[in-house]
Amino acid sequence: ADEVSAAVDAAFAEWAKPGCSEFDAQRGPDVAADPLAQDGIFSVGFYEDGWPASLGVALAVTTWLSNGSCDITEADIAFRGTDVLWVADGWISHLETDVQSVATHEVGHWLGFGHDEIYGSPMDTPYSNTRIERTLTCHNTEGVCTLYPAPGDSCTQDRYCACGVGCNDGICAGDPAENDEED
Repeated sequence: ADEVSAAVDAAFAEWAKPGCSEFDAQRGPDVAADPLAQDGIFSVGFYEDGWPASLGVALAVTTWLSNGSCDITEADIAFRGTDVLWVADGWISHLETDVQSVATHEVGHWLGFGHDEIYGSPMDTPYSNTRIERTLTCHNTEGVCTLYPAPGDSCTQDRYCACGVGCNDGICAGDPAENDEED
């Protein structure tokens, strides 16, 4: 449970890394409840028994409610706890699924993003069975900074800057050191 919690926390933290975004999630207390209950609480959890048939064969799903003005009033993430061999660290074989990669993808949905077709992006589909989806691309940074803007430009890597802009001395400015998508 501690490894899974750390992986989910790391997924939320990844989306909070761009300095141009104000997104920051604060973890609440752990509770035993239906992770997809429409109860006004932003929830993350596992269905250990009885994965709802309506959710199909997805590894995880995110649902969210809006007030009709583009404000998300509730978002929930549910992971399928049956028939999936989740791993939090170590080698990923074709039979294993990295919880942090899937969590990073679901947090993207939690923030309001759809799928993309950018290799290495956590929002790319289908799941590649690698850890590459644990980290944002410059396109993800541009998205989170557009939806949750903040007056900042701090960074630790090129991927936390707009595409075509590099992270130089901790600030998004100048040319990227390498191809944005492969950093």
